[in-house]
Amino acid sequence: MDREALSAIDSTEAGSLGVPHLRRLWARVQLGLLGGDPSPTMGELLLDRIVCDSLGMGLTDAMQFLFQPGLSYEGFESWIASIHGGEVPRARIEQTRHRLNVALSDPPPPEWGADPGDDDQTMLSAADLDCFERHGYVVVRGAVSAAGSGAAERAVWEALGASPEDPDSWYSAGRELRRKVMVELYRHPALEANRLAPGVRRAFAQLWETDLLCASTDRVGFSPPERHDYAFPGPGLHFDLHFRAPMPFGLQGILYLTETPAEQGAFQCVPGFHRRMDAWLASLPEGADPNAQDLDSLRPHPIAGGAGDLIIWHHCLPHGPTPNRGALPRIVQYVNMYPYHREVGRRR
Repeated sequence: MDREALSAIDSTEAGSLGVPHLRRLWARVQLGLLGGDPSPTMGELLLDRIVCDSLGMGLTDAMQFLFQPGLSYEGFESWIASIHGGEVPRARIEQTRHRLNVALSDPPPPEWGADPGDDDQTMLSAADLDCFERHGYVVVRGAVSAAGSGAAERAVWEALGASPEDPDSWYSAGRELRRKVMVELYRHPALEANRLAPGVRRAFAQLWETDLLCASTDRVGFSPPERHDYAFPGPGLHFDLHFRAPMPFGLQGILYLTETPAEQGAFQCVPGFHRRMDAWLASLPEGADPNAQDLDSLRPHPIAGGAGDLIIWHHCLPHGPTPNRGALPRIVQYVNMYPYHREVGRRR
């Protein structure tokens, strides 16, 4: 297919799966590989997230597959079916179509934007909400049950082919899945159960001020202790952002699957930085890369937690893992939720 034909495909077109925007996502990537201009709008980037997360691919996973020159759309749909054992469940397709149809509507239905703050089963206390407003993060204790965190921990060990009782396996096993402290494991029943856990959803709903959210399909993390033949690979402090002023509201999250003391590779962030992000960006020289600045000088703080504890932070906080100087690996699951219409939920 040539550039002109690819450019003409829009988000309303659906292939054999019947899912809007999926064909547009494939076409845009292929257009870029042919030298065309695939520049997505912010609205398209939201649609990318919705279609990938709702179909159980994960945006990173999907992009890694899509960046193959000459990949046919049929090949893309076949891969999506393959990650679900040969056929995408009908319920998942219908849910994806519903979310995309709502995302493409303008304006959203009036019942959207429901505030969960009056829910008797809210997860965050007034003190938790105050901590988030002041510091930009909150630790949600027991967001996932011990059974839930334990099942996901076992899934990580099994995927890596490593054993808690064999320290040498922490460093040698599963290298094909490991990217620094990340592990390319997206799909497992235990991971999906944690993404949909009531405590996780309630916490994100309170912070977003809407309960109409899409859960991300993201990776897990495994960071063994440093030793004589293994140094912490990073990443260091960073942002995961499309930088623009003023910065909109956004969240990220990490779920500890095991007890994680501060010295055991705990998550770190710069408390309160969300309150000065816009001014800091304005102070940088024109064209400067925010991620290339000396972020360590901003005085990050490590955050310890127990198995099943969820840390949610404002996406304007510089953040990242710390070197593991403990006795056991840090094992985590990356979890996030976001509204699937651009006009729903908290904006700033």
